Amino acid sequence: MSRLLQIPVASTRPAGSLMRSACLPLAAILLLVSGCGGADPANRGIEPGAVRAAIPVASDPGARETGKPPELPDIEADDLAKGVRKNLELAYEGLTYRMELQDSSGALEVRRVLFHRATNLDGKDCAYTRFLAPEEIAGFGLLNTRRADEEPEQFLYVPAARKVSRILYFSTNRQSSFCGTQFTFEDLEPLRLRDFKFTSMGTAWWEGRACYLLALTPATRYSGYSRILNWVDSGTFLVLRSEFQDLKGDHFKTAVNRDLFEAAPGHWRARKSEIVNLRNDRATRLELLDHAREEAEASPEKRGIFTIKTLSLGKEG
Repeated sequence: MSRLLQIPVASTRPAGSLMRSACLPLAAILLLVSGCGGADPANRGIEPGAVRAAIPVASDPGARETGKPPELPDIEADDLAKGVRKNLELAYEGLTYRMELQDSSGALEVRRVLFHRATNLDGKDCAYTRFLAPEEIAGFGLLNTRRADEEPEQFLYVPAARKVSRILYFSTNRQSSFCGTQFTFEDLEPLRLRDFKFTSMGTAWWEGRACYLLALTPATRYSGYSRILNWVDSGTFLVLRSEFQDLKGDHFKTAVNRDLFEAAPGHWRARKSEIVNLRNDRATRLELLDHAREEAEASPEKRGIFTIKTLSLGKEG
């Protein structure tokens, strides 16, 4: 029988991990691979399909070579953020990744991890993460749930201890590394648009694609970030690059998405992602191995994934 405790997350790092020290945050926006914002009323009020129709994927080789910013239609910062969120909103997604952890010496540790996500499931956004391999990390799991008008709830399962621990929203433990990766517990929370103030910063090229620059400033004092600058692809509303600043305003981490594909009509994802810590020269890389989705409504089988019971039993979902 598992026990529900509220304990420091620093004690949950698996033995043998290459990356034992707490890493600085990846990004609340993990608009890259994590949270959804469907249950948040602030996310509504825009139809990205209509906006996308007016946004060509600009491709002017001459402009790219000379460094001239792409010319794109004007979009208000809040509307751009809503478009990013709309791109992510599917009723259910299951994503299996090959995860590669690299330390400052170049040594690698390879893992396999499964992410489940659900949008507006009984009024909640949910995310469930489970490590599948290797043996020393297999079974570690994290359940995230969030209602529109409430703070997020996080529960961590440690298989060796057979304990479920709650990660408190107001605790500094939210900025701790999740199982030795470049993700923090804060990064893996389902997020709301009202958690941030958005500012348009112009346009820029990223790897040949025309992007909007969107700056996010956390609206809560419990975040580990002061600002996140995002390169939002003008053709898909997917974030291609993010630069993260610590509470002193120093850029300390960069994340990128590559190899895009359309997971469902109007919903784009990346097959490859990379997060690099500029301070300790460590990185976490993700390569998508499998993707499953349900567009209309999560099935009863999938709904059962997002429970403390499933987490405490160490199931994959």
